Amino acid sequence: MATNDNRTVTIAAIARLAGVSVPTVSRVINGRSDVAPQTRERVEELLTRHGYRRRPPSMRASSGLVDLVFNDLDSPWAVEIIRGVEDVAHASGVGTVVSAIHR
Repeated sequence: MATNDNRTVTIAAIARLAGVSVPTVSRVINGRSDVAPQTRERVEELLTRHGYRRRPPSMRASSGLVDLVFNDLDSPWAVEIIRGVEDVAHASGVGTVVSAIHR
């Protein structure tokens, strides 16, 4: 795998090279403790060697959406909550989806 051609290395590529699953690489990246030490070392070495860029925790959400789920949109406070969530999400560059669950 070339690392100097401006292609971004993927978690799947690291998993393939390490001989582990994608979730295992994800566990290593996220600092989870449920990875064998030898596996962690192998994955970390490959991440470093291939220049995998770890995104800061605030940028790890992959969808860029917040799903706001309500049981009842007819409540007097639902609109106020939606406005507040939308304001914060928009300021953070994240979209908002509103879903309703009907009992």
